[in-house]
Amino acid sequence: MDVVGGAWMPAEDVSIMCNGIFRSPVHRVVTNDEKERISLTIFYSVNGEKDLEPAAEEEEYEEQLEDGS
Repeated sequence: MDVVGGAWMPAEDVSIMCNGIFRSPVHRVVTNDEKERISLTIFYSVNGEKDLEPAAEEEEYEEQLEDGS
């Protein structure tokens, strides 16, 4: 999600970061009128000095898998 003009906008974070190789899972939620529910995408152990960007295109990704890089 991203804050745009003060409103939360849904986004396919997982799909964006991997160029569509993986899709965000479909999930169901039981809502609770007494508590707010928040979902977050978290990138664990990311180097704070490195810029995040979408994964390489599929052809480049396949080459990287073959090379082991």
